Amino acid sequence: MEYNITLKEEDLQTLLKLIYLGNWVANANREEERTIKKFEDLKDQILNMIGNKNIKEEYENFKFDNEIINIIEEYNEITFWDLLITRLAERDMILEYGEEGLKKLSNEEYKKTNLEYQRKYYQEFFENGLWNLIIR
Repeated sequence: MEYNITLKEEDLQTLLKLIYLGNWVANANREEERTIKKFEDLKDQILNMIGNKNIKEEYENFKFDNEIINIIEEYNEITFWDLLITRLAERDMILEYGEEGLKKLSNEEYKKTNLEYQRKYYQEFFENGLWNLIIR
């Protein structure tokens, strides 16, 4: 089944930025041989369908687009804090309960305890950033 869509120029630019961001999330941190090819292939197919010979250059220039840069920076910032807090909470729970002790907790107990640990780190990082994070 094939689909034809009609977009205004502004909507086309938004779609291309969305494709850029999706492909960036999927492939930005992968070596070339591990790139998710189906995303690259679909991106190339869409760029070719547009038929504008400058569209590939426009697409490649999105890496310098302030809107794209800001979205990626915000994504990275939120992801950093979420992962740091989640992993520190999990580590502290293992230290307190042990891996076997954690297995004995019900799902509800686990989630409640984990949330308590996450709140502790969230509050700390909200107030002090990384300033009190010391490696022993």
